[in-house]
Amino acid sequence: MLGKSIQLVLYKEKRMTLMQYHTVLHIQNKIALRNYQGWITGVQIGVDYSRIDVNLVNFSAVGCAELEQKVNNVIDGNRTIKSYAIPEDEFRRREDLLRTLEVKPPISHGQVRVVEIEGFDAQAYGGTHVHSTSEAGRFSIFRTENKGRINKRLYIRLDQVTTSGISPKSS
Repeated sequence: MLGKSIQLVLYKEKRMTLMQYHTVLHIQNKIALRNYQGWITGVQIGVDYSRIDVNLVNFSAVGCAELEQKVNNVIDGNRTIKSYAIPEDEFRRREDLLRTLEVKPPISHGQVRVVEIEGFDAQAYGGTHVHSTSEAGRFSIFRTENKGRINKRLYIRLDQVTTSGISPKSS
């Protein structure tokens, strides 16, 4: 197929919504780890809602309300978000960049991508994000499920996010 042209179609609205969810899940997982010792065990990002599975012990409705408030406080801080690459050997020395128990970030050409939310967190991550936390919208947990003895599934929505009615897909 050399010499053939292709046309790329970018659905800007959908892409922006996914970037917003990536951003709030980044914030949420930092807070879950820091405040509740909750490691991520699974994620599904969609345009109408997303879900995150977290290893949490004794997490209650009160914990959900606290988590929502803490995430929204970071969003309200209008923090700049940037990404950069670090050498693989530096990544291996920095356990603070990990958020999942099982899945490790991709390593490409000896580099690992880091996403940093100014003054809040940096983590190895390959997803796309908005440029500032204030672009994410309001975070809410609308449903929870127990997924085993210590795993909780949190379903989240973002207010002020334009959605296209497309059902959630794995990413």
